[in-house]
Amino acid sequence: MKRADKILFTTACAVFVGLLLFFDALVILKVIVCLLVLGLILYWKILPYRNQLYPQYAKIADRIGIVLNPVLQLFNKMPNIQLGDKLFVDTKYLILCSLLLLLLVII
Repeated sequence: MKRADKILFTTACAVFVGLLLFFDALVILKVIVCLLVLGLILYWKILPYRNQLYPQYAKIADRIGIVLNPVLQLFNKMPNIQLGDKLFVDTKYLILCSLLLLLLVII
């Protein structure tokens, strides 16, 4: 690694540790829940196009799928909402996003 990269990495780590010590644990938990909601929505929207992803992104999507698929299996019994001819809304993603956002509001 170049010297400038080492300095930048060390500075970033110092700032990160400083932020962790400055913020409450609840703020950090809220950020984690926000990132989970964002990741879930991105996975939800990218899932139908998994075959078209570049290999590096397909590997990331597969790793995320390994974690999310057992969680989503809990919501499989929920019926899809029909909005029109051959147009459905997958309710398990909506319910999971709603629960995460509710958790975010409660915290």
